[in-house]
Amino acid sequence: MGKRVDLIFICKGIIFVIEFKVNAKGYEQASKDQALDYAIDLKNFHEASRDKVLVPVLVATDAPKIEINKTCGDDNVYGIQLCNVDGLARVIIEMSEYVAGADLDPD
Repeated sequence: MGKRVDLIFICKGIIFVIEFKVNAKGYEQASKDQALDYAIDLKNFHEASRDKVLVPVLVATDAPKIEINKTCGDDNVYGIQLCNVDGLARVIIEMSEYVAGADLDPD
């Protein structure tokens, strides 16, 4: 409690929950857990997000490129996406094309 995600980005009805680790050269387990926990907290404690698709993303700015994770749990929370600073747009574009998000009013 008391921590906040770095960025919430909504695209095509998908809620991207994005955590940045600046100058990180790898994907630390604690950072992956942090990003995933933010998405799960949003799913469980934010009423408007309960029935929406959430995609947690960890951006380790200096880490190597990783393939996109297209697994999804029964709760509509996708597996954590790992990317470097150059891969964030690719993650958003590919997941937006792959996932069928529901209509979402950002207000």
